[in-house]
Amino acid sequence: SRSRGDFYDCTGQKLTGRNDETVAAVAPTIEAAARMNTLTSGEYRTTIGNALSGGTPFLAKVPAGTGSSLGVDVFSVTDRYAEQQPASNLIGYLDGRGNGAAGLEKVFDSVLQQDGLLQVTYSVDAVNRVMDSSDREITDTRQESETGVVLTIDRRIQMIAEEAAQNIIDNGAVVVQEVETGEIKALASFPVLTPDNVGSQLEAEGSPLVNKALSAYSVGSVFKLVSSAAALESGITPEYGYYCTGSISVDGQKFKCFDGTAHGMVTMEEAISKSCNGYFVSLMHALLPKEFLDMAKSLGFGESFSFADGFTSDAGVLPSLDSLSNQKALANFSFGQGELTATPVQVAAMTSAIAAGGYYRTPSLVKGIMDLSTEEYQYRQASGEKTQVMSWKTTAQIKSYMETAVEEGTAASGKPEKITAAAKTGTAQTGRMTDEGEIVQLWYTGFFPVESPKYTVTVLRADGIGSSRECGQVFKSIADQIEAQGFLS
Repeated sequence: SRSRGDFYDCTGQKLTGRNDETVAAVAPTIEAAARMNTLTSGEYRTTIGNALSGGTPFLAKVPAGTGSSLGVDVFSVTDRYAEQQPASNLIGYLDGRGNGAAGLEKVFDSVLQQDGLLQVTYSVDAVNRVMDSSDREITDTRQESETGVVLTIDRRIQMIAEEAAQNIIDNGAVVVQEVETGEIKALASFPVLTPDNVGSQLEAEGSPLVNKALSAYSVGSVFKLVSSAAALESGITPEYGYYCTGSISVDGQKFKCFDGTAHGMVTMEEAISKSCNGYFVSLMHALLPKEFLDMAKSLGFGESFSFADGFTSDAGVLPSLDSLSNQKALANFSFGQGELTATPVQVAAMTSAIAAGGYYRTPSLVKGIMDLSTEEYQYRQASGEKTQVMSWKTTAQIKSYMETAVEEGTAASGKPEKITAAAKTGTAQTGRMTDEGEIVQLWYTGFFPVESPKYTVTVLRADGIGSSRECGQVFKSIADQIEAQGFLS
């Protein structure tokens, strides 16, 4: 067992190494085996049998308070990961030698590594069998680590997000971002990684080793918020109208609204709340493609975020200006289809810019490296840069339309019990079909409370079937729990 520094949340709570456990180094003797049988209720019967026949020692968990005896040396050790480890896909895991192998464990491995060691060494004969269980050497140079890595994650909000999504999002992600600072307070990926049992998950369904929050997917209708912002900033009024028949043709190709729904005459408010594709295809032709593209770039689309040296998110794909000279590609881009892809973190950052009155902040995940003896940062990472990308007037209008979507539109499934919220849904087609229907990327992104936005929540259900209703339910659960636990006061 090697000493290792821990990860901490923004409030100083440990994210790793929270639990102690009692373990025993057991020599392969009849006496030690008999004692282990009484301590473990037969749990290690096979291991004990193999140890006796092979003459090899082994480790076993034993009840707290167990004392050492002949052939059984008992120690208290820190269990690095909890049984349900918060933010496991972000933190990553260790290899068999206790070195960081993936995620932030790998990125900060040199910082977290300690020289301390707990080791029990036995004398063995020529065929590697333990000769005398009392003839062993115990080396214990462990010490409390003086260094920790502090994240922007809030453990309490992280657990709220994971619990809200665990029975609904089988494949996808949840991001909770603080609007004012751009700091990520929860970043969850599903299926959840079990860091103590990585081998069994290498080929598991849903790829639990992939962090979905930092991976790029087709965006769909949540991108209509970007299209609306670009239009309003270019001088197009919210009263710009379009008569929706359920589809619109561009260069001989028909672009349908979801399920072919005919929305009739719609303005921008109705187009957002009802998620009318045709409106945004029409809107795209009312201004220059460069204006749409520039707005998307200013909101972080097509950009890879570097959260620490060697730890970045996918950049996604943002169409080039040349590709948008094709009218069909331009039409797809207007409502988030085509080659456009983005990560849940990018979508959350875009949504936060609207919530913040037009100020975009690059999201951040790591506060820095702290000296735990002095509680001072040895190195502190700068918070996300703040840039005004649209006017307060533009965001006020879009906020209002997103609130309408929650109150009476496509985002109604995410309406919280006691607070106001504004949101947008998205269903991105993939063209891949199953017996149950087309596989789609399902999104729900929004913020709360509307009058003074505190948190943005973005939910992705990847490679799903159906609608964004389930994503809305996750949003609602998170908002309700954040309100109930007093995080908005």
